[in-house]
Amino acid sequence: GMLLHPLLDANEDNFFICGNATELNSLVKANLPTEFWSTKRIVSIMMNTFGILPKEIRQAVVNEMLDMAGADGKVVIGCWHSQQFPTGISEFYQKHPELCGEIDVER
Repeated sequence: GMLLHPLLDANEDNFFICGNATELNSLVKANLPTEFWSTKRIVSIMMNTFGILPKEIRQAVVNEMLDMAGADGKVVIGCWHSQQFPTGISEFYQKHPELCGEIDVER
C-alpha cells in the first residue's frame, strides 16, 4: 500500500482508503473487515478538507460521517477560520510542500 507513516503502516489494523467522501460508508464496507462495524468509531475530516469541499456536497459528507460514527461514535470536523488561514499557510502548508506543492504568498 501507500507508505503514510512507519507506525501507521506497521499496524495491520490501520487502513488507507482513497475515494469519494459522499460514498464513505460504501467504501469502508467494501475495504475493511466486517469487525470494523462492531467497534466505537471516531470519524474525522481535518486540516480544512471540509472547508474546501464544494458547498453542494458538504451535507452529504456530514451525513456519511454521522452514519459511519454510529450511535456510540464521534464526528470531528476541523476547519481553518478564514481570518486565520494565512497562519495555516505560513505555519503548516509552506512547511509541508509534499501536501500541495510550493506556496508563494506575497504579503
